Amino acid sequence: MMRRRDKIGWAVSRPVYLLMTVGMIFTLALTLASARAADLSIASAAILQDLHRSNQEGMAMGRLAQQKGFTVEMRRFGDILFYDHRSAERKVVKLAKSEGVQLGAVLSPERPLPTGKAFDAAFAEVALADHQKDVAAVEEAINSTTDKRLQRLLTDELSMLQKHVDIAQKILTTQPRATTSAND
Repeated sequence: MMRRRDKIGWAVSRPVYLLMTVGMIFTLALTLASARAADLSIASAAILQDLHRSNQEGMAMGRLAQQKGFTVEMRRFGDILFYDHRSAERKVVKLAKSEGVQLGAVLSPERPLPTGKAFDAAFAEVALADHQKDVAAVEEAINSTTDKRLQRLLTDELSMLQKHVDIAQKILTTQPRATTSAND
């Protein structure tokens, strides 16, 4: 079976990759259609969909860290990720509903990570990269929207994401890097 590798190194089979692509296109089409019906700007609807995706992936990552974290610190990070993203997701869904935006389903990417001690450092690296990317996207979204309710939501989301970046960086300073040695 053919596998594609993205920049972080996640292996995704061709059917899953195609399904994710079709799903994202379908989701964007639904988002755009519902945004037009609600007379909401298309950009704001796309921002809400992106926040929805980010929070769904954050909850999935939190569950993964809760279940597979080697140290108590990593399992606590999993708790923080799950509960923070769940709380943020509720706010996104509430705003989307009030604006008439239908949020689409989100497929979480396959994330093959090592087990045991190596899991914590590898997971922290992935979480750090994901959250840094999301921080940049949220900062850009804050500057691109004039919707005050959406700006407040984005500001709250940015604060949460930055907290997660800080925690992941702290874990990486106390854990050996996942790429430092294959003999760990």
